[in-house]
Amino acid sequence: MRMSLTRSLTAVSSVLGTAALALTVGLAAAPPAAATDSVIEARLKALKPCAPLKKQVSVGSGLLKIETTIGIDRMRALRVKAIDVSLRGDAVSLTLNGGLTCGTAGDAVLKGDAGVEVSLAADVDLATCTITKFDLEPVTYTGSFRDVVQALWPSILGPKIETNARTQIVNACNDFKAGS
Repeated sequence: MRMSLTRSLTAVSSVLGTAALALTVGLAAAPPAAATDSVIEARLKALKPCAPLKKQVSVGSGLLKIETTIGIDRMRALRVKAIDVSLRGDAVSLTLNGGLTCGTAGDAVLKGDAGVEVSLAADVDLATCTITKFDLEPVTYTGSFRDVVQALWPSILGPKIETNARTQIVNACNDFKAGS
């Protein structure tokens, strides 16, 4: 019984960690972090979730072609407000509220930041690693580029974050089942 509980708690921890990771990898936002980060916040910050949020772009052609990198690839704030977990047999329900604010580099031509606070609710069957419920909703948009994030959320950002989160949750469950 004790070993089963330990394994279940380890699985829950893995699922939560990867859910929070996946949530932030695409784009999310939050108010400034407190002076002391939680264990999960510190782990997520170490993963540099804003780093992939840049793109090489070209404007013009021939002699008038200009290439530059644009992006909001610098982390400004990360906050996990709350994580709640319920375990019943092999069924795990979790909710997570939090987000991430990413900004431009100091030498950017167009300076600013963007983010969105999000709410995630998911149910996972640990026996089959099947996600039986998944709901990811933006709560508030923040920053000077908030209108861009809000416009891109329904068609690009939300689906990308959901896909990443689902993949991370399933991978964490499979790792747990394999004893990793």
